Amino acid sequence: MTITAGADDGTWEYTFDPASSLLPVFRFYNGDTGAHFYTASIEERDHVLATWAQFAYEGAVFYVARTGTPGTIRSIASTTCRRRALLYRVDRRA
Repeated sequence: MTITAGADDGTWEYTFDPASSLLPVFRFYNGDTGAHFYTASIEERDHVLATWAQFAYEGAVFYVARTGTPGTIRSIASTTCRRRALLYRVDRRA
């Protein structure tokens, strides 16, 4: 897959293999609370499917770069139940 983008200082292209560069992110919906749960872990997805009946599986909803993909910055998502918000932060660790 090749992505082409334009900017004030020119045009650039980035070519990569999605199968080796991207991971699916799976989404679940909790009918009891109205909250969504996301994971890119197949093991965690399978655990939720087997353990938590209140979560309806919605499948892969977007893709993220695998850890260590050149040109990417790791981010971490967390939730706050009181405000029903999903917060993202950049992980500055190497």
